[in-house]
Amino acid sequence: MESNLSSELRVGLFVAIGTLALLGSIMFFGGDQMFLARTYQLKVKLSDVQGLATGSVVSLGGLTVGSVRRIDFAPGTTEIEVVLGINKRFASRITQDSTATARTQGALGDRYIYIEPGSPNQPPLKNGEFITALHRPDILEMISSKGSELSNVTDVISEVHNLLLAFNQDQRSAHLMINLLGATSELQLLVKELRGTLSEVRSEDSKAHLSESLQHLHSILRKIDQGEGTLGALVNDPSLHNRISSMVGADSPRQRFLRPLIRATMKSEE
Repeated sequence: MESNLSSELRVGLFVAIGTLALLGSIMFFGGDQMFLARTYQLKVKLSDVQGLATGSVVSLGGLTVGSVRRIDFAPGTTEIEVVLGINKRFASRITQDSTATARTQGALGDRYIYIEPGSPNQPPLKNGEFITALHRPDILEMISSKGSELSNVTDVISEVHNLLLAFNQDQRSAHLMINLLGATSELQLLVKELRGTLSEVRSEDSKAHLSESLQHLHSILRKIDQGEGTLGALVNDPSLHNRISSMVGADSPRQRFLRPLIRATMKSEE
């Protein structure tokens, strides 16, 4: 009996030591080494700690530096006092102008305390002092506060979805792509023809013909300007212009005489 009892004691002691070693290794290699570090306490007063609990992470600029030790109402106020356990190794980083706020992280919405590091020139906070609280709405609060606006976004997405369904109905999108490809091909042919036309215009023969035509036009305009020919006389001789105007003008007696004569001649020819 004594040997069996001693064996059971040894087995129980071995299991207990193994369990403690296993728990210690899990905590150590899992990154939670706060139980081995020297810590000090800081406090912060918050108006809302929904989702925050004892053991929640305390982050300093994104680096885990402690955990929440206690949450309770502050004496004589409606605010809630949160006691933080901070690793003393980071004490110099949390100064008088540091700020703390409650934020949400992860897909499950875990709450944690985020501390914004202060200026290195400021004195560090001492054990038991308060950090200035700063309220900044996180993503979940923004979503809840903008619920009506998000519903409009949902309506827009729904309308776009219906539009795309109507666009893709009866293979309309495929026909549109075919038409676009055909139009692109025709546009490429048009550009190619325009380039060929420009090349022909820029050729030496075309330049020579164009220059020759411009010279003829210049010569004709010069003769008209100098009064040569019938058109030149009409343009440059005011007396001839006045004679024509007096002959065909609205109030001309000759016109009143010639008009019946022309009509009679036309009737006789018919």
